[in-house]
Amino acid sequence: MPVTGNARQLTFRADNLGKQIDLMLVFTPPAEGKLYSDLYPVCWKVLRFHSSGLSGATVHYSASTAFVSPQKDTDNIVSAYNVESCETGQLCALMTNEKGNNYLTKAAVGSKGVVQCKIQTSTPAEIAFGLFNQDKTTVSPVFKWTGLGIGSTLAVRLTPILRIYAVSDYQASEIIKGDLHSEVKFEKDLMTLSHETTWNIIRDPVSKEIKIVPA
Repeated sequence: MPVTGNARQLTFRADNLGKQIDLMLVFTPPAEGKLYSDLYPVCWKVLRFHSSGLSGATVHYSASTAFVSPQKDTDNIVSAYNVESCETGQLCALMTNEKGNNYLTKAAVGSKGVVQCKIQTSTPAEIAFGLFNQDKTTVSPVFKWTGLGIGSTLAVRLTPILRIYAVSDYQASEIIKGDLHSEVKFEKDLMTLSHETTWNIIRDPVSKEIKIVPA
């Protein structure tokens, strides 16, 4: 399937790293919210590269966005209770049904340049924002907000700046609750990249530092 529009495809390759390496992919949080207080980044993907031989992984950024009403009591993992597609220039509403569960309405026309969600719940709410996969069959959360006030409107202006860290203690959809004490190995605004790019994962034989460089 060709990669078109704002979608991007990144392929990562490694050869005889000498050590198994996990890479965590996360997007830079938007300005809407106080980081690690009511706004939390969520691990988008984790890629694993083997210590010996060739290994690789391909990730697809669809640019197709959605709001997610998360399930309650799922510890540090964002698990979807209800998902609705909502793109830039559209508006969803988060409401409460007769059983006390929050749900999202279908997207309607919103404000130009932002993805919006009107909070019309019975109590202050939490909501996540995510990306569809290439086939639009599942959504991976990338940000989560908590304590959103009744009657407020969340407006997300998406700039897809992808960061990659060489850390091994996270899993996909896990909430990141504090600063990562690890050096950023890759940081790119995906809109500045070509539709399809390839990157090499290198482990310096002397310093043991992990680097991600263009192929």
